[in-house]
Amino acid sequence: MDLRDVQSRLAAAHLYDGAVDGVLGGLTKAAIKAFLLQQGVDGFDMWPIARRLVAAQQLICRIGGIEAGRIDGLAGTQTRYAITVWDARLANGGQPVAAVEAWRNDGTAPQAAPARPLPTITSSQVAAPATRPVWPKQSAMDQFYGPKGTGQVMLVTPYKMCLAWDLSRTVARFSCHGKVRENLERIFARTLDYYGLEQIQKLRLDLFGGCLNVRKMRGGSSWSIHSWGCAVDIDPDHNQLNMHRAQATLDGPEYDPFWSFVYDEGAIGLGRERDYDWMHFQFARL
Repeated sequence: MDLRDVQSRLAAAHLYDGAVDGVLGGLTKAAIKAFLLQQGVDGFDMWPIARRLVAAQQLICRIGGIEAGRIDGLAGTQTRYAITVWDARLANGGQPVAAVEAWRNDGTAPQAAPARPLPTITSSQVAAPATRPVWPKQSAMDQFYGPKGTGQVMLVTPYKMCLAWDLSRTVARFSCHGKVRENLERIFARTLDYYGLEQIQKLRLDLFGGCLNVRKMRGGSSWSIHSWGCAVDIDPDHNQLNMHRAQATLDGPEYDPFWSFVYDEGAIGLGRERDYDWMHFQFARL
């Protein structure tokens, strides 16, 4: 979805009467503002035009029946995926494209990825749990965690993280399900103890890609594990949904201690288990 596409949609909504030329001129800026006002987007007056443009793209996706997440003008993982879906539908005469939207339903997704054995790490400050917890299967989420979006508490992180798609915004706490807070606290505390803040930042383990997000999974029709606040994404730009181990940075051996901390808590990484969505780890069995 480029600026010409946005101009075309604004023109169809009778908000823009300029040329569809891909130029972000005064008429286009005014039309984007009118669009955000029409759609009831809060707080956009303080946003730069680039963020307003992303918000317009998010709205166009939502109006087209594509889940784009919160209309916040930030080009996060869900927004980028929504635009990918929109582009695929546009090229397909407006019809859904299964290879983009339903590949996790049809059995074409990669299966068990070969993985190195994880090391056993003894932390000097924070011990691993005495026994590895057993979390529910993905098919039994409501029974264990309750309705989607409920049971949430605030997790205070032991080191400041950055929002992956807006590095100027720090994350010192985030919402997660109460049943996994202690486990997440231990994962991040052991990560800090083992790596130290400088190495965490070098490895981008401080780039937060989200936890609670009530939505359908990308590339499938089932509910995302994020809907219960029991999954976390790390460094999504370098570990995108369709990246495999050859491209995803979180498969590197320098990250094995981090994955050891995750697996000690009974959680799993989709990259290690399925060789896609390497950013994602969850407190649920496949």
